[in-house]
Amino acid sequence: MDLSMFELMDKDKVLAAAGRTRSDGTCTFTADGSILLCCDKDVETYRVPAGTRAIGPHAFEYRRRLTRIELPEGLEDIGEAAFLACNALVKADFPTTLKHIGDIAFFATKLKSIRIPAGFEFMGDAPFLYMPRPAGRSGSMLAPECAVEVEPGNLRYSTSDGFLLERMDDGRLQAVYYFGPGGAVTIPDGVSRAGAYALTCSVTVDELNIPASLREVGTNGLSMHNHPDAIRLAVGQGEVLEILPSKESLKTRQYVRMFSDGVIDAAQLAKEYDAGLRAMKPTEERTRRIVRRLQNGVLLDGKDRSAFLNLLARDLDRIVERCARSDDVQTAGALCDLGVICRSNMSHAIDVANAVGGVAVCGRLIQASRNMASRLSLDL
Repeated sequence: MDLSMFELMDKDKVLAAAGRTRSDGTCTFTADGSILLCCDKDVETYRVPAGTRAIGPHAFEYRRRLTRIELPEGLEDIGEAAFLACNALVKADFPTTLKHIGDIAFFATKLKSIRIPAGFEFMGDAPFLYMPRPAGRSGSMLAPECAVEVEPGNLRYSTSDGFLLERMDDGRLQAVYYFGPGGAVTIPDGVSRAGAYALTCSVTVDELNIPASLREVGTNGLSMHNHPDAIRLAVGQGEVLEILPSKESLKTRQYVRMFSDGVIDAAQLAKEYDAGLRAMKPTEERTRRIVRRLQNGVLLDGKDRSAFLNLLARDLDRIVERCARSDDVQTAGALCDLGVICRSNMSHAIDVANAVGGVAVCGRLIQASRNMASRLSLDL
């Protein structure tokens, strides 16, 4: 019997090929002992016998007392969901001969460390996925941080910035699994794809920085168990679109989730973000965010740019008054740089700021007026 890795992911094919079986009192094997088919007892520890070449799909699933599994040299394949929901499993040292791990093979385990052998070739989707429940809920079990190491010499897998990375067959770099401490998380530059459930981890992500190289997001590839304070999309050199989920409308947050799930791309997210920004009530926060949006111009087309400029122009008196009252010289200066405050309305803007005692903003506007006059004289 010679089953490929992909056939080992199919339990029915394994059982059909098994024919007669044998047992060691704890697990059932194929007659020749090469494939471990299933674990028959809920044991705490188990040593897989030498000569076992593969662990079949679902072999140990739901063995909730299992804390340690010893895997022998010579083992090459671990099938799909082989250790699914072994919630107490903390140790499984991979032998140097291991080549393949199937989809969700160690789903909902508590492995403390993962060492990928130099000769390892392929892992399926989300093999080490742990779906955390929010802390504080009844029965909450958050997986501990798991250290990941790739042995030198492996040409397909590597680690960087807390990510396990895979060089795919087409040469692209994929983020497979995040094992870092959380906080400010930066997907490494050069990563073009976030694999399925790559960021589904138990740590809290405060900020997510996405490189310009990212072009594809797998199923729930950027989904996190918390809403980060900021998501920054790098689109080009020095161009960053910043989204603040906690301050967005419900509709915009839904589009952020769709982007995280791989349903829409960055360009569509930017367009929906702009629509949400235009729909916000005219507050100081909206003004500052529109100004930032116009300044970096990431994925901002001419139509949307004109719409933002018109919004600022229509509400200019109220914006200048608010800037003056809060001494927000930065926003006032930006409005001059963007041309919202120009030679034709500068005097009026100064009068509005002066009326509420905004000395700092008045000074900034007068300075901008002089700069405009100097540029005009140079042009003449």
